[in-house]
Amino acid sequence: MIQKETILVLGAGASRDFGYPLGDELRLQIWDDLRGHPRSLLYERLRKCGFGEVDIGAFCEELGRAQTASVDEFLGQRPEFQDVGKCAMAAVLIAREREEALLHAGARSNWYGLLLDELRHSPDSFGSPRLSIVTFNYDRALEHYLYCAIRSYYGLSDVEAGEALRRQRVMHIYGKLMPLPYQCPGGRPYAVDWDPATIRGSAKSIRTMADARAAVEPVPAVAELMRTAKVICFLGFGYHDHNLRLLGLDRLEEDAQFYCAAWGMTELEKHDLSQRLSRLSPAPGRGGRHPAFGADNWTIAQCLRNFPALLQVDG
Repeated sequence: MIQKETILVLGAGASRDFGYPLGDELRLQIWDDLRGHPRSLLYERLRKCGFGEVDIGAFCEELGRAQTASVDEFLGQRPEFQDVGKCAMAAVLIAREREEALLHAGARSNWYGLLLDELRHSPDSFGSPRLSIVTFNYDRALEHYLYCAIRSYYGLSDVEAGEALRRQRVMHIYGKLMPLPYQCPGGRPYAVDWDPATIRGSAKSIRTMADARAAVEPVPAVAELMRTAKVICFLGFGYHDHNLRLLGLDRLEEDAQFYCAAWGMTELEKHDLSQRLSRLSPAPGRGGRHPAFGADNWTIAQCLRNFPALLQVDG
């Protein structure tokens, strides 16, 4: 059971086990699909969304040449491609919304299953009031996984499962691919849907770092959570400075502790991140904060099993 006020901060790596690409993988897929056309599926979807051949071609060529780590980073520098870029990202991610693949990947050996065990007490008390999930991802995989699991486990109706799910705080910093049906009337099901209206609507529901570039202040709702948080755990996160600033880490109390997944990170990179976190979240009485890092080959499930003060896993 979660004993302290805890915030899980999720980046793209947190969704990779469930069929979603990392930032660079998404960039390469979009570039490969468009430059390899004639008339690839992605090209055709963008054409049906109203984009001309010249606009799509220019976006593809410039995206490939820019050599950025993500489409998001590219759009931050080239806002003239925002519309086509967002629609391209939405189309590729919507194509990953396959429920069977999600539920197969979400076995107990994966981190969704571990989290579910922590939250699934009874239909009337699903979730943890001490846990908040803050995600920088557009996908809706986590919410839909939890919804499916509690609906079938307890034999709940769609409405009852939706009400239970709403007890668990999940906040999308940059928006998501439209709300799910049990999150608001008229929501979009978790399913592959290539209708141009769906792609356009999903693109309008997401933001990029370019949209948030002018925002120098933290997201108010997240900053408020930081005031009482004792455990902040980064999972699958890229630690981009702008994204870190949006969290309001300077609101943390002195006894708050960072836990950082560190897949593929070197010791020098860990040291650099420690320094950056200390600058963003000073703790004068402790001589600075000292994050706890996972091993550079730990999966997210292994991080949850091994970080103290996080999920209490049986066995």
